Amino acid sequence: MTNKKSSEFIPGKVIQCTKHVRRVLAPNPSMMTGPGTNTYILGTGDIAILDPGPKNKAHLEALLEATEGETVRLILSTHTHNDHSPGTVPLVEALQNERKQVDPIEIIGLPASLHNGSPLSSHDRSFEPTRLPKHGDIFTLNGLTIEAICTPGHASNHVCYFLQEEKLLLTGDHIMDGSTVVIAPPDGDMKAYIESLELLYTYDIQQFAPAHGNLIDTPKELVKATIAHRLKREAKVVAAMKSKPNSTIKELVTTVYDDTPPFLHPVAEFSLLAHIIKLKADGRAEENSDRWQLV
Repeated sequence: MTNKKSSEFIPGKVIQCTKHVRRVLAPNPSMMTGPGTNTYILGTGDIAILDPGPKNKAHLEALLEATEGETVRLILSTHTHNDHSPGTVPLVEALQNERKQVDPIEIIGLPASLHNGSPLSSHDRSFEPTRLPKHGDIFTLNGLTIEAICTPGHASNHVCYFLQEEKLLLTGDHIMDGSTVVIAPPDGDMKAYIESLELLYTYDIQQFAPAHGNLIDTPKELVKATIAHRLKREAKVVAAMKSKPNSTIKELVTTVYDDTPPFLHPVAEFSLLAHIIKLKADGRAEENSDRWQLV
């Protein structure tokens, strides 16, 4: 069961989410991050830290205080967007120089994409993993079993981690609590994102632990609803392109996202482009000088 305190969003405060998982919220609330980015601590004694978060002194100090007396064996990265992985380098430096940890720290994750994403989601170039996770890789830690599940879509290097003992999926930005994920090309890929969502049906997941928001106790229902939402939006894209052939993204966004406040339309344009690129990949749309039309 989810600890009721998991609903508390206080930066730096340690929240016991499940028997084996603690959460520390980074102090970076925004329109894109919600209450902030969750850093998760897995296990006790010998531990893993998932998504050290932004490069922020207060968050680093909170993580060091939360893990005092413990040994960090693994640092896991879901992806290298700037609110997730930049805290890795200062965390390792602090563990080695201030805490004097001599035990090796394995840094697991995929490096930044060769292209830099979009203005919404630039990549952290400082992240240098010591091991690249492959889909299905297993990491063991003091009685815990952590499985890597490669889930490209939100980012090309996105990985979720499945804590098998608790049937808990640490979702990064693949699934978020209370909002949909922005898919921003060129690094974001709507077709890959939907396929990565469908992949989750093959796992016996009982809870999601997202990077933003609370634990989610209805994972399969949320996956189903998220896919349905994306396909419903795709249908609106097709309808808009039929009514406004040979249009730009800016000309289409007001129709496709007529249920979204206008001040969010610049953000919505990224996901709209991702939908249209998916239609192109499916052989249903084509581009001509930044104008799009159905085939």
